[in-house]
Amino acid sequence: MVHWIGVFIYMFLISRKKNKTSVFIDLALVFMTLFSGIYLMVAWRQITLIGVGQRTPLEIVLAIFAVLVSIEGARRSIGMMLPVTAIAFLIYVFIGKWLPAVIGHRGYSLNRIATIIYYGTEGIFGTALDVSANVIIVFIIFGSLLSVTGAGQFFIDLAFSIAGRWRGEI
Repeated sequence: MVHWIGVFIYMFLISRKKNKTSVFIDLALVFMTLFSGIYLMVAWRQITLIGVGQRTPLEIVLAIFAVLVSIEGARRSIGMMLPVTAIAFLIYVFIGKWLPAVIGHRGYSLNRIATIIYYGTEGIFGTALDVSANVIIVFIIFGSLLSVTGAGQFFIDLAFSIAGRWRGEI
């Protein structure tokens, strides 16, 4: 959760120089990130004690905030393809009950969608965020440490001194 909050605040505040967006939009996105993330951290015990599907209107609004923040963050970091795909699937979840039987489904309420995407482990705070927070961040920190201390250049120089005159061929 802290990882998700930190990444999106960094994205909306620190990297706004290259995005050329309005400061009000970025501050609104930061507020939405903080509010939805901190609420989930503070109220997790109450949320888990309430039955599945019993969400308050505030919790549904926070789930919508988290989805909007995640879609905008994906758009800013990797372009339009992933957000367009996510929006298409969200639209499908809402309009599936009106589609033909082959591709349709019984339909889902906003309450159930919010529960799955925001509060469940299948959504925003699922496996992908867990891998990012526990595995990828370690490699990023280790790489930065090697770069800052100069150890990275040492290993490159060592490889060149050992096998620099030979070309790598398969």
